[in-house]
Amino acid sequence: MASEFEVDAQGNPIVDTLQTVRSGFYLIDVPLLTQSTERSEHLEVLMKNPKFQIYVGEDNQLYFRVFAVNGEIILSSEGYQSKSGCENGMRSVKQNATTDERYQRKTASDGQYYFVLVAANNEPIGNSEMYSSEQARDNGIEAVKKTAPTAPVEDTS
Repeated sequence: MASEFEVDAQGNPIVDTLQTVRSGFYLIDVPLLTQSTERSEHLEVLMKNPKFQIYVGEDNQLYFRVFAVNGEIILSSEGYQSKSGCENGMRSVKQNATTDERYQRKTASDGQYYFVLVAANNEPIGNSEMYSSEQARDNGIEAVKKTAPTAPVEDTS
């Protein structure tokens, strides 16, 4: 027996109820749909994050990036020639992520905001995306602090 629910003009279910679920260390609100398969698919996407992801760039170097719970990239690395170098970079992020002094808060020439995570030797280990406000940048930093230390690694290389 098929479940019935209201849909909008594009055929998407109209949801007015949310259920709070745990994803990693975060509690997130997920639409409580009447069809369990749709809810399961939605949860499956959300539960794949946060994470580190290793990938091969167009220049054939290895890179890593950190995804937040919402699937947004919150930190990206420089290119590495070897897998071990890339893995060392991720370890450095995990070790330095919780130390506020390791974040250099910057403003680009176009007025957008970003941050650079540096190691104890002041060498950069990751750059953020661009943000439209200082508050958004600072929220990105907080997301890295909470996400990186325990995030699993997905290797797509």
